[in-house]
Amino acid sequence: MNNAGINDGVGLEDGNYKDFITSIEKNVGHYFTVSHYVLPALKKSAGSVVNICSKTAVTGQGGTSGYAAANGERFSLTKEWAAELIPFGIM
Repeated sequence: MNNAGINDGVGLEDGNYKDFITSIEKNVGHYFTVSHYVLPALKKSAGSVVNICSKTAVTGQGGTSGYAAANGERFSLTKEWAAELIPFGIM
């Protein structure tokens, strides 16, 4: 289960590109890394990947561009991995 992140308030008006990218890395990078490293065990067990994301992925919030974008990435990764991993019985 991937369920960690921080709403760090990196907005469009007050933020900057570096902080935006840092927010993406802090909020979604570890989802990929953890899932990548447990994939061999998941293939053997036909386990599951559970990714938690905030509703900001669809609703927005205001003042949280990095956090909202990262949650959109989490949502998209979940759909992508479902398609990629179904041949291994991983859901």
